[in-house]
Formats: sequence, C-alpha cells, structure tokens
Amino acid sequence: MPNKRLVDDKFRTNPLSLEPGGSIVEVVYPSGAVNRYDKVKNTTAFINKILRDPKNKGVKAYVVPPEQDTPDEPDSSFFEDKLDDLPF
Repeated sequence: MPNKRLVDDKFRTNPLSLEPGGSIVEVVYPSGAVNRYDKVKNTTAFINKILRDPKNKGVKAYVVPPEQDTPDEPDSSFFEDKLDDLPF
C-alpha cells in the first residue's frame, strides 16, 4: 500500500481550504507517496495547479469519489488498479 498522508491545514495556502465542505483530492507521486487534501472547493483549479508545476513531473491527481471520502482512514485499495486508466 502506498505511503499516504492527509495534508494538515497548516500547510494549506488557500483560506477556503480551512473551511468545512468541499471534496478530497489525492495526489500520487512517482515515488508512490500519496498526499490527500480535504476541503478542496474547486477541484479542477486545484488539480490543474498541481499538474502545471514543472517540479511535479509524473504526478497524478484525482478527486476521491464520495463513497471513498474517508480522510481519517485513507485507503487506496479502490484506486490501486485504476491509476493507469487516468487520462493524465
């Protein structure tokens, strides 16, 4: 299972990410590490910013479906066989 962590609020730069609500986005790095961001209000903008950063070459990011929305207990088993099917 990948090294997965929920990113703490103190590392968030958008003030909206400190307010309840929104979606969860997981960012998968080539090393296998996974950063999980909760309370994302604009998932498209959030993911595009990550993917456009040149230092993030080979990174994949996706919105976690609501049925997998469990930030307290991250589990990537739902996604392990689906990462190769992502469109980016």
